[in-house]
Amino acid sequence: MKEKKIPKSLLEWLVERKNKKRQLLIFVPSIKLAEEFKTNLQKDPTAHLGNIVSVHSEDEQRVEKINQFRKKEINVLVTTTILERGVTFPSVDVVVLDAGHAVFDEAALVQIAGRAGRSADDPTGEVIFLHDGKTEAMIRATQSIRIMNRRGGF
Repeated sequence: MKEKKIPKSLLEWLVERKNKKRQLLIFVPSIKLAEEFKTNLQKDPTAHLGNIVSVHSEDEQRVEKINQFRKKEINVLVTTTILERGVTFPSVDVVVLDAGHAVFDEAALVQIAGRAGRSADDPTGEVIFLHDGKTEAMIRATQSIRIMNRRGGF
C-alpha cells in the first residue's frame, strides 16, 4: 500500500473470484487511500473491473454514489468505514485492504464482512482481509463470523 500499488494478492483474487458478476466493496482505512486506490485500480489494465468510484464521509456526492451502486451503475465502490454498517446491497463481495490497520478492530471487521451475502438469492458473498500477517482483531472477527454463519445455517 505504501508503494501505491495494487497488492498482487488482490489482483490474483480478482482473477479467481467465484462470481465475477457481483459488485465489489473495497474498504480502506483512510479518505486519502480511498481516492488513491480508486485511481490506481482505474489505471490497472489487468483489473477489468468496470466503473470504479470512491466514497467517503467528506464526499459531497456520497448519497448519489451509494444510490448508483445500489442501482448497479457502479461495479466497484472503494470506501472508508462509512459503509461499515447501515447499508444493504444484495450481491457484493467485500475486500478490506490493510485489514490490520487500527481503524479495523474486531467489531468493524465483523460489520464490514456483514455487507456480503445479504440476499436470499446470493447469500454467499466472498469476504477477504488483506494484510501482512494476521492481527488478533482479524482472527477474532473470523471466529465470530464463522460462529454466526453456523448459527444461521451456513
